Amino acid sequence: MRDKLKMWVGLLALAAAALACNLPAARPQAAVPPPTPTGSPPLVERPQHATPTAAVPAPTPTASPTPVILMPPAPAPHLSALLDDVSAERLMQHVEALAAIHSRHFNSATADRAAQYIAGAMQAAGAAEVEYVPFAAVVEDLRVPQVNVVGTLPGTDPDAGVVIVGAHYDSRNGDWLDGEIRAPGANDNASGVAALLEITRGLAAGERPMTVKLVAFAAEEVGAQGSRYYAQLTQTLETDVRAVLVLDMIGNATGPEGEGSIRVFSAPPEASPSRVLARTVDVAGRLYLPEFVASVQPTIDRPGRYSDHVPFSDAGYPAVRFIEAVEDVTRQHSADDLPEHISPSYLRDATRLALASVASIAGAPPPPASLDVDDTRLVWEPVKGAAGYVVALRHWDSLTYEQLAVTDSAEFDLSVLEPGLFNAASVASISQDGLVGLFGPELIAGE
Repeated sequence: MRDKLKMWVGLLALAAAALACNLPAARPQAAVPPPTPTGSPPLVERPQHATPTAAVPAPTPTASPTPVILMPPAPAPHLSALLDDVSAERLMQHVEALAAIHSRHFNSATADRAAQYIAGAMQAAGAAEVEYVPFAAVVEDLRVPQVNVVGTLPGTDPDAGVVIVGAHYDSRNGDWLDGEIRAPGANDNASGVAALLEITRGLAAGERPMTVKLVAFAAEEVGAQGSRYYAQLTQTLETDVRAVLVLDMIGNATGPEGEGSIRVFSAPPEASPSRVLARTVDVAGRLYLPEFVASVQPTIDRPGRYSDHVPFSDAGYPAVRFIEAVEDVTRQHSADDLPEHISPSYLRDATRLALASVASIAGAPPPPASLDVDDTRLVWEPVKGAAGYVVALRHWDSLTYEQLAVTDSAEFDLSVLEPGLFNAASVASISQDGLVGLFGPELIAGE
């Protein structure tokens, strides 16, 4: 049936009379004092190992193309209000608390203080359940007990699946086996953990169909062992994971040249589930933070580098990594990775982008399972609970969707469009309260 797509490849362009629209930006509000974290929860028992690579300078980020949008989706007012409430002050308080711990190295005597702080903060933020998931990190002749800290926000529909939001809480300074030297790890990665906690707070106030798991991973700096263990556990338990979003170094420790955009890495090829997830993040950014660019990248990570999204991609789950646009590699893995180098406003924007993405994916119905072409119509089976759909179009070599169009029926009339530019299509469902969900499998011309 995909051969039918050849019939409309040349038709997918804007109609000559289409009007371009600018999406509104959410307005920041004043910071609100954070809640006081409570004590750590009781340990919950649940029934291991790559070699890290040397750091290399990050490549110059590529900007997403500016789309011309036909009949665009609109931001959901309740999500815009939720994003307004994200607090730079709360975020920086979490960063400062974690960076004040002497070291969060996997073999440090003080790493457990970080796990306890995170668990208490998750409870204070409103997570329905917080648990420690233990495993052992194995590095050379060392075998060191670790815990991933997992908060759960249950969904209203047990069949809707799970979204995982993750950030590693361990740190290092120089020698990856040295657990005694000072390793504050403010940007890498107290920034990501702070965002994780603020996202927990934002989502805890409402309901959504999908369950959200918020995971602070241990031992990322020694081969992403915490996330690798958790991805394996997820497979063993046959958890229906629909998306994984990892936050790692999102504080813009570089300065003014790093402001205004964030890189989103995902595993190729261009139509992979992970790349479609990255495009979903880009659409959320266009809707809610149009001045903060989600720059979709062509690779799974920077050359020779990795983060906690990689084990999930390896396990077959759609997974992306958020990371600042420009890195200062001289501060990474050093005693100079301190809170004063972080941009609070940038960290707030990065957190808002992640929250917009998670809330949209978890709050909307799933995408259509597949697409087809019937004469001059793009068609799909109606999705239960969908108030409408967003059709997304791109050229085969584009990293992002170049056209977005809304329809209230399970079809899109291609005949109204002039001959043009696009040969890939995807569709997302819109919830009854206006959230644009995860985009589905892409239909590619000629495949």
